[in-house]
Amino acid sequence: MGGRNRWLRRLVAVLAAVAAGVLVSSWWTGALWQWLPRDDYDRFQGVWRIVVADRATPNRVRIVGDRWEYLAEQGDSRLYRMELDLNVFPRRLRLELLDNGGLVGPIPRLHGIYAFENRHQVRLCLLPAAEPLPESWDEVDLTQTLLRE
Repeated sequence: MGGRNRWLRRLVAVLAAVAAGVLVSSWWTGALWQWLPRDDYDRFQGVWRIVVADRATPNRVRIVGDRWEYLAEQGDSRLYRMELDLNVFPRRLRLELLDNGGLVGPIPRLHGIYAFENRHQVRLCLLPAAEPLPESWDEVDLTQTLLRE
């Protein structure tokens, strides 16, 4: 009888350890997705402060899904659809204004190149779509930096 109880206790201990391992690993991998995004769309998600020429501006960008919302200090905002081209270097993005606020004429579009410096910083060059896109960072005169808040 004592051998059977010992075997049963070992079985319960092994099953408890397996269950704990499954719970810990599922929590761990869930936490990792927050820190290790799958692609650049995931990396862009959140609120970013705009820095131009090493000077922080009061303006921000909020990115949710493929929506890029420019938030001005005065409370004005503009909503764009964001498209990323991940198959070229440097990586490219396109922004198309969604809420034109009664503007007449063609829809304003921007395009540019970007590079993640780290998880909390993106180097960016945005230009009107009518201007040629730089082929490399050496051709860029003015860059913006987005800092994650």
